[in-house]
Amino acid sequence: MRSDLGDIACRVRRETDDAIAIADGSTLPDGRERWTWLPKSQVEIERSEKIDTVTMPEWLAKKKGLI
Repeated sequence: MRSDLGDIACRVRRETDDAIAIADGSTLPDGRERWTWLPKSQVEIERSEKIDTVTMPEWLAKKKGLI
């Protein structure tokens, strides 16, 4: 059986009650770090000192341009 979940290696940069902003290492055209906001209701977050891992449905990762 195929899982529709995927892991993204990133850093959680901001957090609200409902969402997190992650930086996946990509940059904007002006060189600033690119952040992607994700709904907490759709993700699981595993934090560590060096890198965080966010698990989410494949459809969400595609919609947000992460894969």
